[in-house]
Amino acid sequence: MPEGKVAASAQRPPREAEQSGKTATEISDVQHRATRFNQVVLTLSVGAVVASSLYVLAYMLQPEVWQLLAEAGITVLALISAAVAYGLARRGKLDAAGYWIIFGVMIAYGGGELLVANATLYFAVGGVLLIILVGSMILPRKRRVWLPLAGLFGVYAWLVNWFEPLPRYDITQSILLTLVTAGVTFLVALAILWQIARAFRIGTIRTRLLVAFVTLTLLVATTTGIVSAVMGYRSGQEQMIAQLESVATLKEAEIETWVDTLQTELGTMLTGANAGQYTRILLQEEAPEPADYQEAHDKLQARFQKSLNWLEETFMMDLKGHVVLSSDATQEGKIHAGEAYFQRGLEDFYVHPPSYSPSLGRMSVIVAQPVFDQRGTVIGVLAGRAGMDTLSKIMLERAGLGQTGETYLIGTNHAMLTESRSGEEGIYVRTEGANAAIGNHAHGAGVYDGYWGEPVVGVYHWLPELEVALLAEQGQAEAFSSLYMMLTVNAGVVLVAVMLAVGASLFVTRSIANPLADLAETATQIAAGDLERVARVEREDEIGAVAQAFNRMTARLRDLVGSLEQRVAERTRDLERRSAYLEASAQVGHAAASILETDQLMRQVVDLIREQFGLYYVGLFLVEGEWAVLRAGTGEAGRIMLARGHRLRVGAGMIGWSIANAQARVALEAGEDAVRRVAAELPETRSEAALPLRSRGRVIGALTVQHVQPGAFDRDTIVVLQTMADQVAVALDNARLFAEAQAAMEAEHRAYGELSRAAWRDLLRARPDLAYRSDEHGVTGAGDVWRPEMEQAWREGRTVQIPNSQSPTPNPLAVPIKVRGHVIGVLDTHKPGDAGAWTPEEVALLEALTGRLGEALESARLFQDTQRRAAREQLTREITDKMRRAVSVEGIAQTAVDELYRVLGTSRAFVRLGVVLSPQKGAEEQRSQGAEVQGSREEGK
Repeated sequence: MPEGKVAASAQRPPREAEQSGKTATEISDVQHRATRFNQVVLTLSVGAVVASSLYVLAYMLQPEVWQLLAEAGITVLALISAAVAYGLARRGKLDAAGYWIIFGVMIAYGGGELLVANATLYFAVGGVLLIILVGSMILPRKRRVWLPLAGLFGVYAWLVNWFEPLPRYDITQSILLTLVTAGVTFLVALAILWQIARAFRIGTIRTRLLVAFVTLTLLVATTTGIVSAVMGYRSGQEQMIAQLESVATLKEAEIETWVDTLQTELGTMLTGANAGQYTRILLQEEAPEPADYQEAHDKLQARFQKSLNWLEETFMMDLKGHVVLSSDATQEGKIHAGEAYFQRGLEDFYVHPPSYSPSLGRMSVIVAQPVFDQRGTVIGVLAGRAGMDTLSKIMLERAGLGQTGETYLIGTNHAMLTESRSGEEGIYVRTEGANAAIGNHAHGAGVYDGYWGEPVVGVYHWLPELEVALLAEQGQAEAFSSLYMMLTVNAGVVLVAVMLAVGASLFVTRSIANPLADLAETATQIAAGDLERVARVEREDEIGAVAQAFNRMTARLRDLVGSLEQRVAERTRDLERRSAYLEASAQVGHAAASILETDQLMRQVVDLIREQFGLYYVGLFLVEGEWAVLRAGTGEAGRIMLARGHRLRVGAGMIGWSIANAQARVALEAGEDAVRRVAAELPETRSEAALPLRSRGRVIGALTVQHVQPGAFDRDTIVVLQTMADQVAVALDNARLFAEAQAAMEAEHRAYGELSRAAWRDLLRARPDLAYRSDEHGVTGAGDVWRPEMEQAWREGRTVQIPNSQSPTPNPLAVPIKVRGHVIGVLDTHKPGDAGAWTPEEVALLEALTGRLGEALESARLFQDTQRRAAREQLTREITDKMRRAVSVEGIAQTAVDELYRVLGTSRAFVRLGVVLSPQKGAEEQRSQGAEVQGSREEGK
């Protein structure tokens, strides 16, 4: 995408983006890039902050390592680069922001490669991979920029390792930094693999082929490089150790030669004429003649001084350790009885390990051997002192050790015994090789840090004769320089191979993807409707074959489309007809569900069916007894037949047959149906169908549909019409049931209303003074107050408001109190004159309250009636119980008279039992029969 204000466009609303000339696809791509850019910047910024913090922490632990602080500063520069990139992205310059991000990555990883050693695998490879990762995510269309940058970074890493312009810090000295750097490189590699997998999943064929070529090349080259590097490292290490081993062996042989020379030189001191005699004079226990002793002393001393070559001093001790003779006269008379070389020298030739002599102020090696008389008896010890200069010369010889190699000896106290390469003295060596040689008294080799702090390849030998350790070491950088060169060459080969693979893959993928893209474009155009489009056939390979097959398929498609157009038109007409049927069915269903008046429903149904189906005539019959009576018909013919009361007997004609059999009857040719009855009003009917109206398991009528064309009713049409007929039947049945329910409810309402009205009439007749008023004095009886507005509200049954000019009271308002539509009273109220007229809200509130008052009064009346009935029933039960407790007829009659007298409060109660006789019996007999059981109760008796 060209450089521009991309991020701003991504944040604009769609309409503004369209006005800026960008397509929806471009807007989506910009938004996707902006989202990925934010993710990359956030991730790299967090990583830079963490890395700089780690470098600062490592510097605080090792303040002498300035490279750590410098690396922290370089990481901060990379963070500043990310901030600049973010600012550019905010202004819409995503491409420039992407370049700044890649620049920051190169700064961070390039600085690490410049200042840190033994981390090329992490910084060089990690930097290249991260540049590729960031470029593919932020600048997916700028491969020609970030791929060469990744290659240049690899070349830069190779040059840094070749020339080493600055002293570098060994990262292996910090386990934390090593783990973090390796972990970051591993995460970058995982991200690369994820991008590759993502490209294979959602990318184009060109992208997949490119990724496949590059991945295979990178995999092969990397595998080859890693294998060769590992093998080369092992081979180089073994070769270097073998070389150092040969140097150490040579040095050890030279030391042994030197010791043998000392032994030989020491042994020749007492050879020659009279040497044995002089020795016995000096070492015999009996005191010799002074003259003889002095002569022997002088002769041997002269011989010792003359024979000194490798030895700096030769001296002879008696069996008590006294120095009786020395080439250095100042040392005579000293006692060495407690020294190891004296004690061991009495037994055999002995080499004392190098030690410091305070009297001489330097390190030396003492060799000693026993002195025998003529009988082979030990009579003393001959010793010689040799300086370390010869050993230092042997150790300083650096043949085969390069610029950084050296050999040296250390004692059991880890002190360096020979001169160091730098000339420094007083060095104590506690390296891994020194500890192993002294602690284990063994030979070995390894890679470890030298005594000057630099990594070395070392070989160590334990020399038991001198009790010292011989170490031969060489700096790793020099020792493995050839290996590093090989690794650099391998990395260069990998980069070149990847770049060649990219170039080759671009060429190959273009030759494959472009024809496929043209073919896809042709397919898209054909799918859009351009059936005349033809794919270009420019090759004779598989792609050409696909293009030819595609053209043949397109030709057949054109033929197929041409033949299908007629079918589509026919199907379209069929679908339109079905749609019309469904619409008609929906309209009929809506009418059936919304219309409850039977006659209106039937008229609307027949009109809808006739209009929607384009029929000649539609009629609806209902069963009334044994007849099917026409209740609705369309057109003039329907009006005429309704007027003359057209009907058919159930079972006769198509209508009667359909009702009797509860089935549809269809006559595709009306004149050929045997049971059809011809109506004179419908002379043009050519086809007819009779459909039963079925509801709840019974047939309530039939629907006749007629057309002017023969064969007008197919199976689908009959199914739709029958469905509508069933809907109409159910609706008619529901309308009938609804009418019956309404009539019953109205009758019940009228009856209950009459009962309520009669009850209130009796109540008001019994309580004519039932009226109350409320004022500032409280609630009191109203008396006989009946104002004009109250009279009008009672009479008209509505709220009455009389103007102040027509009423003696200010702002009167009368609201009728209704119970079930009947006025039972009036609520009369008024406002003070200065309060203004009644507002509509106030009137509505009073009317609502009055309605609730009517309901409450009706409830109270019903409650009183219920209480009266309950009291009456309770009294009846009590009287009945008392009568049941009487055991005779006279007692029952007397109890009944007493209770009626008590309850009714009458002045006289009388009960008489008798039998009504026939007229033939005399009056006397009748009187005698009637007076058998009687009872009475009069007031005062």
